[in-house]
Amino acid sequence: MQILCILMPHFPLQCELQRQPSLKGCPVIITCASGSQRLVMDWSDGLKGIQSDMPLQQVISFHGAAGLIPAEMIYYSNAFERLLDVLEGISPMVEGIETGCVYLG
Repeated sequence: MQILCILMPHFPLQCELQRQPSLKGCPVIITCASGSQRLVMDWSDGLKGIQSDMPLQQVISFHGAAGLIPAEMIYYSNAFERLLDVLEGISPMVEGIETGCVYLG
């Protein structure tokens, strides 16, 4: 049996770009909350030195001109579920490990 792994890096960013095409080519940071702190969830390609879960204050110090978008977890989850539904039309063996990572048998 062969298994195919599909990795979709920056899935939240790709969802936002599909929803808001005007963001294409703009520096963007998607943020999420962790308690009282805001963290980086995803970012556009041109922004260097950023990692997931970095404190937003740290990132703003060197990428202050980037647009900030609050994460829409339900939207990303629904988009991923729609993708899984499409892939199930190709293979009956589809497993979404986490948002942006799918295995097909």
